[in-house]
Amino acid sequence: MACAVLSVSGCSWSSSLKAREAVAHFTPETTAAQRAAARAACLDLPRARPEPIATDAVSIRAHTDIRFRVDDANDHDIAQLYACLQKQPGFVTAETIPLSDSNNG
Repeated sequence: MACAVLSVSGCSWSSSLKAREAVAHFTPETTAAQRAAARAACLDLPRARPEPIATDAVSIRAHTDIRFRVDDANDHDIAQLYACLQKQPGFVTAETIPLSDSNNG
């Protein structure tokens, strides 16, 4: 009965269980323009939504990654994203991580 009530009221617990992001790490020498180009190159992949890139100078210097929300992505989708990222200058590695409720956005 509780599940029926939750599904009618817009239950969010199930979506938070699969909230996750793919984080692509780049070398510290990779420029903001190169990271933006990598994000743009991988923009149209299925079920991988790029997160906004920091625009203030302090954040730009501090970040060496770009992030994609992959909540609904399957293994094939994530493999496509990683393959795209591997072609980008300065790319080092990528990981898929779960997001806690406080990080969902």
